[in-house]
Amino acid sequence: MALFDELIEQPRPEQQAALEALRATQPDLAAEVSDMLEADRDEGLRTREMAAIHRVGKGQQTWDPAPKPPRSESLPDRIDKYELIKQLGAGGMGTVWLARQTHPFRREVALKLIQTSLSDPQTRLRFELERRAMARLSHIHIAQIYEAGTTPRNEPWFAMEVVDGDEITSWCDTARLTVEARLRVFRDTCRGVQHAHRAGILHRDLKPGNILVTEIDGRPVPKIIDFGIARSLDDSLMGGMQLTGAGVIGTPAYMSPEMLAGRRDEIDIRSDVYALGIILYELLTGSRPFQSAEGDLLQLIQTVSYNDAPRPST
Repeated sequence: MALFDELIEQPRPEQQAALEALRATQPDLAAEVSDMLEADRDEGLRTREMAAIHRVGKGQQTWDPAPKPPRSESLPDRIDKYELIKQLGAGGMGTVWLARQTHPFRREVALKLIQTSLSDPQTRLRFELERRAMARLSHIHIAQIYEAGTTPRNEPWFAMEVVDGDEITSWCDTARLTVEARLRVFRDTCRGVQHAHRAGILHRDLKPGNILVTEIDGRPVPKIIDFGIARSLDDSLMGGMQLTGAGVIGTPAYMSPEMLAGRRDEIDIRSDVYALGIILYELLTGSRPFQSAEGDLLQLIQTVSYNDAPRPST
């Protein structure tokens, strides 16, 4: 969409001014473009945030916002049994810290924290839903949450596994894996997704960047991360809470047609399976099936809804 492409390059105040002017004459178009801009912001923040959590194990340089927000003078040096070592990044869902657990044993963890001054009710709700989703899951192919709590200042936090790995496509390419070996890694990924589904959790943002592969005892082990927009199959995660807002939330290139079109009542485990199909296609061919349509959300919706993907063998 040309208007989206134009506005995405502008500062946020200019975006809002243009949207306000558009609402007076074309409210439906304004709402659609606003949803697309918001989805782009959410995705960028969450991607940088999760990279900060999961790259530290490799000793890689993590995302460092510029300018870096100063550490609050009131932020303690430790939270519960965790010593805060350094801030790794910040995003739409809070700040991420490298922390050291001091008892009953010592280990490094990634500690994700919402600061009250930076959060709003919907962000806090999404953070709580992510904690609840991860608490249901315990599987070798899903990054594990260790513990969750709330600071004395009512700031929710959780500590989780630091994954020493790289995204599934890059890892397989770097390791020069054969087709058979790639399929074994993908099969293990599917096992993790199946565990989540059996626990009643839809991931809703499966993509290579959210499947990191590490090596354990000489064997590649994929781990699924980032349940920031997960939902339960039966809405049991909500517990009566309500999320507001609409539009496309996630990564369009890996979304099923019903997700792209915002048909929320049609989203189920098949939406995750569709995303897995895109990932498998990319693992085997080096490209996504509908890559030519990805620059325009409306065109992408039309393409995935009414066209077959080229066979990987071609």
